[in-house]
Amino acid sequence: MSWTRPASSLPPLIRRGAIKNTAEPFSPLTELKPIEISETMLPEFPNVKPGVNLPIVYNNAAIGVIGISGPLVEVRPFGEMVKMAAEMVVEYTSMMEMTRWSERKLEELLLECIDRSSSLEHITNMAAQLKVDIFNHHAMCVIEVDSSEAQKEVVKVLNNWSRKRLKAEYSYKSSVVLLNVSESEREDGKAIDDWQSIRSYLSESLKVPFQCSLGAVYSQPKELPFAFESAMAVMKCGQRLNPKQQFYPYHEYELPALFEGCLSHWQRNKLATHAQQLELHDPTLINTVLCWFENNCDIKKNVCKIICSP
Repeated sequence: MSWTRPASSLPPLIRRGAIKNTAEPFSPLTELKPIEISETMLPEFPNVKPGVNLPIVYNNAAIGVIGISGPLVEVRPFGEMVKMAAEMVVEYTSMMEMTRWSERKLEELLLECIDRSSSLEHITNMAAQLKVDIFNHHAMCVIEVDSSEAQKEVVKVLNNWSRKRLKAEYSYKSSVVLLNVSESEREDGKAIDDWQSIRSYLSESLKVPFQCSLGAVYSQPKELPFAFESAMAVMKCGQRLNPKQQFYPYHEYELPALFEGCLSHWQRNKLATHAQQLELHDPTLINTVLCWFENNCDIKKNVCKIICSP
């Protein structure tokens, strides 16, 4: 038994035009119907054995032929069964290839979303084509391990956790996941269902040492890089302050994260927002805080500059 088909992304068969010493004249490709070769027809087809030839059809097009050599009375009953099995293999392989393509594109989308240099128009067009809503409230989750082998386990566990969430390998030992945040979960300190879900699943399923951080919540596609940068800042200060801890949520590490590394755009925005809220709530206290910053957080210098009156 053998089968033929042109070169493509589907399983390799014998290419159209190949010559084999079996029952495989290639008229089934054009006529889209079974061709039977009996003993009496052999003089018309040199180097061909008796048997049945059936077209392999995919998306209403013949992509190859499957030939079963042998006496017709013996091979004819199995022809349609073998043809059906061959077409199922082709369809399954095509479906798996499309799934892998879709996963690669979704991973590319997330990596584009966290790249500050990416065009917003490009990201929104890409998301629309992949039917991904990036206009809801989101937060980024970063997972770090200590080796590339452990990273493979992270990828496997994340795929089992959810195929609907955007996720990507950011480096050989870190992954990033885009979490959905509902309107009611936006407030600081509120439990985020996706965060609780992935936290629970990783604790139960990931059998390698890891650490996981959650960044700040943002609502616009252009702010997704800030969501990622905040998660990375939380990870760094969490590892420094509590190296044995596994999970670092943003609301528990917000203050050190806001001063992690060189101040970036998202940190300045967050600090400005908090300063405005503090000034509205207590104008005197904001002056104290500003003085503290002006003196490089030196308490002694700050005390000398501030005049306290009863």
